Amino acid sequence: IIEFPDNKLSSWEQGIRLLVQYRIKHGDCKVTTVGKHSEMGSKSRQLTIFVRQQRMRYHKYLQRYTEHQREKDNENYSLPKKQKAIMEQLEDDIGFLNRVDFIWYAGEPQMTWDECFEDLKLFEKEHGHTRVPQLYP
Repeated sequence: IIEFPDNKLSSWEQGIRLLVQYRIKHGDCKVTTVGKHSEMGSKSRQLTIFVRQQRMRYHKYLQRYTEHQREKDNENYSLPKKQKAIMEQLEDDIGFLNRVDFIWYAGEPQMTWDECFEDLKLFEKEHGHTRVPQLYP
């Protein structure tokens, strides 16, 4: 493995490096703005900013994806090349973060994507659909 100094890595790569180090040390990716990562010193703020940025990007992606799905119903619509490239990069980044069990929503307690999916399957079995009300317990 070739190690590169932080100043040779993109901000995404630096953030991922910090997140993976955090996951190795703590066994999860439940990074909050304060708490168990404070021992990282100056890197703590960098990790907090990275995590906040990824959560914001994820929410923007969900919003764009929903808008795109609505527009896609119009058969003459196609996503502009630049927007398509941005969406593809976001999907790649989200996929990577999902693989390390990144927590997309701040606060405690947190569930992994797999745990949420299991809950959704139970809800569907009980109710016959997957349209979970926003304020469902």
